[in-house]
Amino acid sequence: MERSRAALFCALAVCAAAQGPAQKVANSAGYSLLLLKPPRADNNTRRLAPTEAMFKVEDKNDRPVAGAVLLFTLPDRGASGTFLANDAPTLFATTDANGVARVRFQPNAVEGKYNLQASYTHEGETVRIDVPMQNTIGLPPPPLKAVTIIGAIGGGTGLLIYAIQKAGEGNDPGRTRITPTTASAGAR
Repeated sequence: MERSRAALFCALAVCAAAQGPAQKVANSAGYSLLLLKPPRADNNTRRLAPTEAMFKVEDKNDRPVAGAVLLFTLPDRGASGTFLANDAPTLFATTDANGVARVRFQPNAVEGKYNLQASYTHEGETVRIDVPMQNTIGLPPPPLKAVTIIGAIGGGTGLLIYAIQKAGEGNDPGRTRITPTTASAGAR
């Protein structure tokens, strides 16, 4: 049992090392911008689900910088998207107490490659991270798999059933359906 745990630990360590550390860029004053959580890089234009990215600002002593203002940009035409906070391709976001800024954006339906740019300026020096993105015309969403009955109204031989159907992948609100259905008992 101990050998299998040790093997699993080693496999996880090798996998983490293969992914590498978070992308980090510093300016000459020592302030750093880190990409903590990259957004989904390949966006299916048929699904158009929002994606999120997380960035962190650190000072020259690797301490988080609260209240730092970051500029996020996406191309204003072609393959791109808009930020959910302002429905625009440019957004300013402020870091929290942990030095972290989160941005959510909605890819558009135009196929192609582009960059999500995040930048931070301190004392006139800017650090920037370009995150490669791509919008692709993918396969249609998977068929609905789960059905949950959320209510029924009935009397006599008829029954009206309300059911929620969800896609088999994640919590994609665009794929949730509430469907009224009728059922009857007895012979017709």
